[in-house]
Amino acid sequence: MIDRDFSHNNHFTGYMEVIFNTLKEELQVPSKILDLPAGYGLLGNELKKLGHDVIYADINEERKDYAQVNMELALPFANNEFDAVICMEGIEHIINQNQFLNELVRITKKGGLICISTPNISNFWSRLYFLFTGHFYGFPPHLVRVQNTNVLLDKGHISPISIYQLGYLMAVSGAGLFKATGDRFKKKVMYPLALLVYPFNYLYANWMIKKMPDGMFATDKNTRVYFNFAVFFSRSLITFFVKR
Repeated sequence: MIDRDFSHNNHFTGYMEVIFNTLKEELQVPSKILDLPAGYGLLGNELKKLGHDVIYADINEERKDYAQVNMELALPFANNEFDAVICMEGIEHIINQNQFLNELVRITKKGGLICISTPNISNFWSRLYFLFTGHFYGFPPHLVRVQNTNVLLDKGHISPISIYQLGYLMAVSGAGLFKATGDRFKKKVMYPLALLVYPFNYLYANWMIKKMPDGMFATDKNTRVYFNFAVFFSRSLITFFVKR
């Protein structure tokens, strides 16, 4: 049984634009790319126009050319199959994040790119929101959906993940972070207060990141990889990993 109620953006979003521009710079044409969850296929369509071979996959059946894939299970793709893998706004909808990330690394070629975007719980507004509500902005407990094991549906935003958690899980799966950025800034009215806090966060991040394991980085350690202005303010966290 398939529930048709899935959350997909029907317009080309800011995070899609950021990912498109980065992949346009980093990938040779043609590259084989997996887009999971593909949603309406908007980003994949643009990448195809550049000459890339795009495989669309999703739990839904929006288009006949989609591979129907449940991200909670083993992915039906071969080891080292893709030059790049994209997961936009999907990891927060699943329970088995560690298994899923390991699968993304498995199906990516050595030296290939893995792009993951997710609601940014590391931004200033989400931190402040958590202080007063006990949950991160964008993860309201009353909007989650409980599913029976034989029903495929969108559970909602059930699994917040920070940039540091994401970096660690990807590192143990065999990929290092080389770029973290964001899309549009959230709650600009909070800028004055956020700017007062930013220097302290930067100093703490600089101290902490120097002590982090080398495996969490794709290149030399750099504070900006894990903490920068975009990570501190953006609505979506957009990360790019390289498989070792």
